[in-house]
Amino acid sequence: MNRLVLSSLLLLSVFFIACEDDPIEPAINQTNNSPSNPSSNSTQTNSTNDTNSIEYYFNKFEQEAYEQGFSIDLAAQGINYKFEDIEQEFVAGMCTYNSHEPNQITIDREFWQKASNSLREMVIFHELGHCALGRDHREGHDADGFCISIMRSGDGSCRDGYNSQTKTYYMSELFNDLYFNELFN
Repeated sequence: MNRLVLSSLLLLSVFFIACEDDPIEPAINQTNNSPSNPSSNSTQTNSTNDTNSIEYYFNKFEQEAYEQGFSIDLAAQGINYKFEDIEQEFVAGMCTYNSHEPNQITIDREFWQKASNSLREMVIFHELGHCALGRDHREGHDADGFCISIMRSGDGSCRDGYNSQTKTYYMSELFNDLYFNELFN
């Protein structure tokens, strides 16, 4: 039991995600026909299958957007990333989109080294939700206490439910949520 509590506390602490922002205009195209295939986008590198590479998760984000009917080119948006030792406790990643560091994603080195592929994906998708989609945090939980969005702030008011069984829901919410769609209508 103590191991479960310790593991839960560790996961909860990793989920605190900080975001530093100035308002931006998201750069995304929704198409009802056929969005451009992300496999041709310039974020593709030789590390396409390397789960230790952030580019891998950038490519997955573009592919998920494509599957949701959106064409996103992260390289064209000028979204960059860096690894850094983030001094803030419980912060795994940050999206900075102010005039000093526009479209900059920072990932904590220690988090990246220890995180599972699923957790890496969730954090990168969360940060790209800010930098690429212009999404703000969305709080709330379902009847079982699970977060309704990967765009939650990590304040501990809900439990993360992001996994291979729930990914479809979270991707639909990330790209097609009514709140998000209002930005583009």
